[in-house]
Amino acid sequence: MRTVFFTSLCEFPEKAAERIEDLRPVGIVSCEDFSAAAKDKLKEKGIRFFSPQNLKEKHFIGEIRRLNPELFVIVYFGKILPSEILSIPPKGALNIHFSLLPKYRGPAPVEWAVFNGEKKTGITLFFVNEKADEGDIIISRQYGIDPGEAASDV
Repeated sequence: MRTVFFTSLCEFPEKAAERIEDLRPVGIVSCEDFSAAAKDKLKEKGIRFFSPQNLKEKHFIGEIRRLNPELFVIVYFGKILPSEILSIPPKGALNIHFSLLPKYRGPAPVEWAVFNGEKKTGITLFFVNEKADEGDIIISRQYGIDPGEAASDV
């Protein structure tokens, strides 16, 4: 399945595609620039890289359309996708969020769970809509937070 990833984690799309055979990355959109080596590796695999200043820019939207993606996968991206982009893939957009939604929407969910003394956190997979972390939940997996653990440990 032709997939565009929206992420700041340069290795995530490749690792996801290794584990989920149906995903075939054709593009990566990041808020942060990747290293030249990371971009060269993507180019060798035929994967386009984008780091747009404005997600509503017509040229960028046109480039994403030309990739003909079937699905978007969003993880650790940090920006809300405009409806014009969300309407592109026929299978929709999925977000992998590092918390048990809906409690910790937004940035730094693990950090806030640890700071607030939560005993558990998790990962939630959900369909994206135009609001931050508010789409229909597909599945969540819960993980314990041990006393004294830092967010980087969880």
